[in-house]
Amino acid sequence: MSTQIFEHAQPRLAALRRRCDAAMGRLRGGIDEVRPTTGWRVLTSVVYSGLIAVVIVGAAVLLLGVKPAGPAISNVSAVEVGDCVTVSDGKADRAGCDATGMTFSVAEKVAAKTACSLGSYARVESEGATLCVVPNMTLGNCYQVRPDQSATTDIRPVTCPTGLGGAAPANVVRVTERASGGPLNCRGTAALNYPAPQPVSYCIAPAS
Repeated sequence: MSTQIFEHAQPRLAALRRRCDAAMGRLRGGIDEVRPTTGWRVLTSVVYSGLIAVVIVGAAVLLLGVKPAGPAISNVSAVEVGDCVTVSDGKADRAGCDATGMTFSVAEKVAAKTACSLGSYARVESEGATLCVVPNMTLGNCYQVRPDQSATTDIRPVTCPTGLGGAAPANVVRVTERASGGPLNCRGTAALNYPAPQPVSYCIAPAS
């Protein structure tokens, strides 16, 4: 009886085995087909990502007018005595001496952590060197300065008060005299005399 049942089941088992073999064949073939497709998709994704990055960087070049690979001149090794710089957040960037806004002339360039030869020079520190700078100010103009330091780069041009709108803003001074070539003897005002990079002197007084 059991032998007859086994003989009757053999064709079904053989058919089931053929189906399993066929299914495994399709599965192996499917895996082989998917692998290059998946790899190509990954590669394509990387290529597209690279192209997008190139487009974005290129747009930055066009919009900013600068090369992203070029470092900003916050490294003082790129600045020499006689250059003019702007100073922001303690970093110096080279600029034209007649540039709009507040600029400073580089009077000295000394080793890092070294004091300037004059206490009236403001210092801009860097890992490689120290810049000793003097402000470029215009006769008759007003500037707001930090009250706690006599030599500072925290200076910004402001509109001079007219005398009709009350007291001037705090810490605002006016340049009452300016001279090149020699020191000024300022009467009733403070004198700022700088021998380098080109001798220049200012007389400043509280704006009113």
